[in-house]
Amino acid sequence: MEWEKGACIGQGSFGTVSLGTLHTRSEIQTVAVKTAPFASSWSLQNEQRVLACLDSPHVVRCFAHEQRADAYNLFLEYVPGGSLLNLIQSRGHGLSELEAQTHARGILQGILCIHDAGFVHCDIKPHNILLSSSSSSSSCFAKIIDLGLAKPKDYCHSFLSIRGTPLYMSPETVRAKRQDEASDIWAFGCTVLEMLTGKQPWREVDDLCSLLLRIGYGDEGPEVPLDLSEKARDFLGKCLFRDPEKRWTAAQLLQHPFVDVKVERENTTIETPRSVLDCDLWCSSLASSCDWDCYCDREHGKGNRGERISTFDRIRRLASSSQRRPNWSFSSVHWIDVKRREIKESQEQEGGSDSSTSRVVAEDQPSVSGANPASFVSMGSFFQELKEEEESMYIISPVSHCDDSMNSIHNFLSLDFNMN
Repeated sequence: MEWEKGACIGQGSFGTVSLGTLHTRSEIQTVAVKTAPFASSWSLQNEQRVLACLDSPHVVRCFAHEQRADAYNLFLEYVPGGSLLNLIQSRGHGLSELEAQTHARGILQGILCIHDAGFVHCDIKPHNILLSSSSSSSSCFAKIIDLGLAKPKDYCHSFLSIRGTPLYMSPETVRAKRQDEASDIWAFGCTVLEMLTGKQPWREVDDLCSLLLRIGYGDEGPEVPLDLSEKARDFLGKCLFRDPEKRWTAAQLLQHPFVDVKVERENTTIETPRSVLDCDLWCSSLASSCDWDCYCDREHGKGNRGERISTFDRIRRLASSSQRRPNWSFSSVHWIDVKRREIKESQEQEGGSDSSTSRVVAEDQPSVSGANPASFVSMGSFFQELKEEEESMYIISPVSHCDDSMNSIHNFLSLDFNMN
């Protein structure tokens, strides 16, 4: 096996982590290389044995390991987005609830994989969660790392095997030396709480002895703020039951509305627009939450940003402007040739019609580049119902070929397109 060592990107009690390039028969991979002196590499060897049994996109992958006389190297998947802890600290406050839901779901899926394989992680915390990307997009997902302390379920009640970080230890771990799947769920609940608040659990306790007494023998769990949503508070409650028998499992928590994708999609009811003029469906009723750029009224000197108005109101302002009239000057580059047919309508043929909705179009011949202003008919409203007659469809299109400011939509063009 050939590989090249790069820059050091981290270190811990186990050793160091460096970037590396791993050369295999089929490809060249960028990897994270964990290195420790062989005499003290038991955690890296344990991590390799555990990762060999796991297969989840939410658990870091192990590609290979190398044993030398003086060192032990573990070649892991390189995850470039940084840790969840770094993300929380960079915000200076809690993550949005939607972002916390996304990461919580990914972490839970990783924990479920670990538990189903017969292991307990023993050290779930934000520092041991890496993100695939530094962005907050939907393509960014969480990966659990650092399984050096993981152990089989059979060794969960051994006094000598208690391990982890005190801030995230469960009451039964501190009190009864019990560390199993329920203990991972408690640590996960503390992690979600930290995501939502931006603060560590038990932050009011300032020394280790008081902390362990509070966790193991107190009557309450970490403080959950009242300003969180009802779903978030209920979800945290299911994770932080002091009684491990009442604490939900990873499989049960994945069905909770806080992280359940199906429930989230069912509660999303946005109607798809039928045309560009129906864009009002997207944001008029959701104006308070719409984050699009506002349009401004430059004629009144309001600068580049002004009041927030709906799409329909913007079109209404443009089309009914009485201060500016359209400039119908044109050049050939702005128009395309279409085939149009003369349709002569009279009040006698229709038995009487409203002159405000009459149409005038050219005869059945290819039009020249340009357009006759008489073809543009002033309409009393923005929309006219589409009419189907035999094999032709009449399409009412908005026209906005005005002066350079494009600030007026005044008329509509009625075209008759033969559908054959």
